[in-house]
Amino acid sequence: MATMAVAVSNDPYQFVVSWFGGWRRRGEDVRGKTKNLLVSSRTNPPGRDLRVVDVKTLGERFKRAVGCHQRGDLTGAARGYREILAQAPRHFDTLLYLGLIEAQYGNAVEGVNLMRRAVEVNPNAEAAHLNLGNVLLELGRAEESLQCFNRAVGINRRSPMALNSQGLALLEMQRNPEALAAFDRALLLQPDYVEALSNRGNALLQLGRAADALASYERALQIEPRSEQVLNNRGNALLELCRYADAVDSFNRALELQPAYAEALHHRGNAYWEMQNTTAALVDIEHALAINPAYAEAHNSLGTVLLKLERHAEALAAFESALALWPDFVEALSNRGNALLKLGREPEALASCERALQLNPLHPEALINCGNVWLWRGEAAHALDLYDSAIVHLQRKSSHAGSLAMALCNRGNTLMALNRPEEALKSYAESLAREDSPETHFYEGMGRLILGDFAQGWPQYEWRWKTQFFKRWVRDFSALRWQGQESLHGKTLLLHAEQGFGDTLQFCRYAVAAAAQGAAVVMEVQAPLKRLLATMPGVQLMVSAGEPLPPYDYHCPLLSMPGVMAKLSHDIPAAVPYIQPDPALVAAWRARIKGNQLPRIGLVWSGNLAPGLHHDRTLPLVDMLRVVSDRAQFFSLQKEVIASDKAELQRCDVRNYGETLNDFADTAAIIESMDLVITIDTAVAHLAGALGKPVWILLRFAADWRWLRNRDDSPWYPTARLFRQPAVGDWATVMDAVQRELPAFLKAVVRPET
Repeated sequence: MATMAVAVSNDPYQFVVSWFGGWRRRGEDVRGKTKNLLVSSRTNPPGRDLRVVDVKTLGERFKRAVGCHQRGDLTGAARGYREILAQAPRHFDTLLYLGLIEAQYGNAVEGVNLMRRAVEVNPNAEAAHLNLGNVLLELGRAEESLQCFNRAVGINRRSPMALNSQGLALLEMQRNPEALAAFDRALLLQPDYVEALSNRGNALLQLGRAADALASYERALQIEPRSEQVLNNRGNALLELCRYADAVDSFNRALELQPAYAEALHHRGNAYWEMQNTTAALVDIEHALAINPAYAEAHNSLGTVLLKLERHAEALAAFESALALWPDFVEALSNRGNALLKLGREPEALASCERALQLNPLHPEALINCGNVWLWRGEAAHALDLYDSAIVHLQRKSSHAGSLAMALCNRGNTLMALNRPEEALKSYAESLAREDSPETHFYEGMGRLILGDFAQGWPQYEWRWKTQFFKRWVRDFSALRWQGQESLHGKTLLLHAEQGFGDTLQFCRYAVAAAAQGAAVVMEVQAPLKRLLATMPGVQLMVSAGEPLPPYDYHCPLLSMPGVMAKLSHDIPAAVPYIQPDPALVAAWRARIKGNQLPRIGLVWSGNLAPGLHHDRTLPLVDMLRVVSDRAQFFSLQKEVIASDKAELQRCDVRNYGETLNDFADTAAIIESMDLVITIDTAVAHLAGALGKPVWILLRFAADWRWLRNRDDSPWYPTARLFRQPAVGDWATVMDAVQRELPAFLKAVVRPET
């Protein structure tokens, strides 16, 4: 979440009321100091060019109008000024003052016109250029305002006020080094100039020099300790320095002086966000928006918090609100892309992120979020380029440790997708050196597991329970978690499934190992697996998720069992089969599929087809059907088959039983009748391996960690053979290899007549 420093208003020229707060950005609630109206030492005396006007009467009218202005009666002041201009259209001070009032009332065109007329009356009046520049700056016309301030500086090069105003315009135009130079010149002339000290801090903050910015704010507070603007800006510098508790204290001091200070509330919310106090962050940001609904940055921050809370649709609405106020708000465009990606609206997400990069090609967060979209689309090489660019820019800003850690972590994930785990581990290590993130530890664990480093991999894999994704599945149990040191003799151990069907099928084998330690094992699994696993060796009771649990002494998640058991034995329990199908179901399915004596081959070509999933474990059916020939019988074991695939299966004489499979007990029974299963990396691959059936598993280029690397066999399944993509998306080469190997396998099959 970005923070915005408040530029303290430049003092208006001594004889002009400051009606506005000074430099304002996109809904920022800037509270400038209003100075008393003073009568100028006139550069345009009342009697000049007034012809027959009574100078004394005009002076009295002007004095009354100024009095109204000082008391805040702008209506009365404006009426008095207009009466004067009706008689003296070129009255300098009146043109200037009325121009300010018109601009304050929202009549910007008229206000600017009046002040331009004042400039025409006296082009050498510093005050006219300063105040016209102030209004133009308030209206977002920074380049025009800079021209005014440059003229004021040209008139009086020793005017701290003119130099400070010049710096404000340069700061608005993001010409930060020049702005800093202008503030420094102002301070050489007036070292105790609080506004210039604070604005100098803002420039330093924009330049990534947060420590120097803090020093500048501290100097300003020594002179004026009760300035809520400077206290707010000081808090932002502390935020950049990751001193979050100190930042909250600074914002608190600002809010004590001005409780309805929207910026301080918003920025305190950002500090709470960094402290992972999401509830407090949300309260502060919503409070800021209640005070100032047109606060674009606060809408963006609200969306960021809602995104973390996985309220994706609400987050998107918040980002849209920010962009309605500020269409070119780069950070909101980038974050909007993130929200759209979470909602599965990938093309819109990419368009939003790329628009952000069009506006600012070097914006690190936009580079990261755009990389996220490309990684999701499977374009890992392009994503890597974006992450690398973000890292280069973030390394120049020592205060952006969190964003840099995120970019390095995402870079590691991208290297994993490119099947470069050794490099990925280096990137994860760099990320962890900057931020101790559970997600990065978890990803490092998978990187180590894929390299076969189980000793370090399993402990790192345990970090999953602290990640945002897995936190939703953390459960409270009535007993302690088994860590491997406690004796299980005479104890009841609850093993519970935690992830997908394939994970349960792979790791349920540890029930046998736990039983060998003397445990009475209760296993909780997904409902579609209960019937199949009910008779597993070593399991005394099988329950499905949601059913009442019996009393137990310890519990352990299934995917934690390899790490726990490794403390007792480093050998993978790979004896198969460790799952036995129901003999009655096997007989029923054999009778149903009985045909000729040709070998039987089961086919699965697609993983979960649910919307929103990235289907990188899906093989086009046309590629799978390359193996179909008259030398074998082919059976579709695909549970979900789209309509076009059904027609293609019929044309190829592939018998489709997938939709008649009620649960995994049926799938196991039909697999028991197969001579070979050829499958993409799905639950069927694990089921066939657990049954001890020959299974050829087709793997994407960056295969899941459980299949390790650079091998065509698996320590988990002795009967498995792995066929790997040589490059991302290259299924053609995989199927070429399958076609070459299949004839020899079929020739070796001996099928007794049944």
